[in-house]
Formats: sequence, structure tokens, C-alpha cells
Amino acid sequence: MSLRWIVIFEAIYFFCFIQSAIWGLATVIPGYSRELLISSTGLPCLAEAIVIPLVLAKLFIELNPKKTTRGATKWALISGTAYLFVFWFNYTMQWTAALIEKGVSFVVLYPINAIGFVLTAGGLLVLTLYAAFSSRRTLEKEESMGPDLKRIGAIVTAFGLYFDLIFLLYILFGSVGGYNMWHTFFVYHNVDLWCLALPVAGLPLLFQTRR
Repeated sequence: MSLRWIVIFEAIYFFCFIQSAIWGLATVIPGYSRELLISSTGLPCLAEAIVIPLVLAKLFIELNPKKTTRGATKWALISGTAYLFVFWFNYTMQWTAALIEKGVSFVVLYPINAIGFVLTAGGLLVLTLYAAFSSRRTLEKEESMGPDLKRIGAIVTAFGLYFDLIFLLYILFGSVGGYNMWHTFFVYHNVDLWCLALPVAGLPLLFQTRR
């Protein structure tokens, strides 16, 4: 029951992003293009406010002691994959906003920015697809054995290392290309920087046997 409360409050938290989504989609600010506001705020917040609450609401229902664990396992895996998808979409849209603001040269002419862009648009997408594949395999072929903790640990660790690498690039090189939306978002207005510590949780799982 405690876990169910955590899940439902998490869903409520993400649903509150709907206010920012509406603001980003409808607001007009002098000096900022509509495309910039939509890509940096409107669409990312809309995805967070819709996708995460929906899957967590279903997980809340399945975390019922009267139901079998298969439903809870299924929706826990789906929820984890949905988180990765939303993070990929959010951070890729922040890069899109930076490109709208600074132009394609912001990535093409600066190798450090190109690395960050590839890690985000490509790396997080690959990790999301791998999580989806792993979840499907667990549900279809490995149901009797339960989730593969090593695989989950690898995904969690890789996700955390993404934040570590992007933040390290900023520490070492600063805002390459001058002031921009990407570094302003990631470093100064990023509520997800707690993910820097995710390898601490993921690495021990790599050494666990399946139970």
C-alpha cells in the first residue's frame, strides 16, 4: 500500500506539468518565437503530463494485493520504459530549441555540442528501445524467472551515466557556442539532476542473481 501511494503521488506530480504545457503552447512572448516555446516547454511538458500519469495510474491499479504479480510486473516494466521515452523526448526537444535559437551551426561547428546532441537524440533513444525490447522479452519468454536484475541494472546505470557525461562536458568546457537554451535548461533549470546518482543504484544490480 505504501508503494501504491508513492506511485499515485508521482502520477499527480507529473500531471501538474499540464500547466506548463498549456503555457508553452499558448503563450506569446516578445523576442521568443512560437517554435522555441513549443519545443522547449509546450510539447515536452505535455508528454510528461500525459504519458507518465497514464502508465502510473495503471500500475497503481495493478499493485493490488488481491491481483497476481504478473500485472504489476508488466506495468512496472512499461512504466520504466515510458519514463525513458519521456526523458528522451524532453531532452531531444531541448536540443531542438537550442537549434532553433542558435542554428544548425551550434552542433555542426562545435564537436562538444555534437557529442551532447548525439548522446541525447541517439543514445537515449537506443536505451529506450533496448528497455522496450528487454521488457517484452521478460514478459514473453522469462515470465517464470522474473525480471533480469542485471539487465535492469545495466539500463539504470547507462541512464545515469548519460547525465554524468553531459554534466561533465559542461564542467570541462562550459557553454560551448555561447549562451544557449540547452545549457540553461540542463544545468540551471533541470529538476532531473538527481539522476546523476543513478549509477549508485544501478551498479549493484549488475552483480545480483535473478530471484
